[in-house]
Amino acid sequence: MLINLSEILSNQAKTEHHECEISMEDFEFNGMHYPFADKSQVVLDLTSAGKKKVRAVGHFDATLLLPCDRCLEDVKWEFPISFNKVLDFSEDEEDDNEENLTEMSFMEGSELDTDVLVYDELVMAMPMKVLCKPDCKGLCPVCGANRNTTKCECDTKVPDPRMAAIRDIFNKSKEV
Repeated sequence: MLINLSEILSNQAKTEHHECEISMEDFEFNGMHYPFADKSQVVLDLTSAGKKKVRAVGHFDATLLLPCDRCLEDVKWEFPISFNKVLDFSEDEEDDNEENLTEMSFMEGSELDTDVLVYDELVMAMPMKVLCKPDCKGLCPVCGANRNTTKCECDTKVPDPRMAAIRDIFNKSKEV
């Protein structure tokens, strides 16, 4: 949803409250599509913060289905997101060192794109590793069975390749 900020930018005492739906059906990140299990509205308060600046304070909750990094089962991962940003619509570069001052992709002219804002916040909150449980056993490297639900009888002992020369010597001496 696009929110026009021209009235807030022109009026120093203006504050607007918005509640917007997240229109994304799924979240695309690093070439993967993650479906939403649940998502709330984006609650957003926009306040004039000076000459051509707007303070955006808001929050939303989203739950994504992310695959476990070991067994690939879907895990419901909750993202309670809060943000407090100062959006600068001025052309001068002299205020770049001010804290909380951001120039983001969700600003288009004098409009704020809430879907891009939600996307950017979810990207920053994505976990490095997702596990269905702390002691997830993962997949069997031989047959691919989920070790959390199935007990397979595969031989998963992998010989150390650095010991191949010594193993060949022992195998030759056994043949004699």
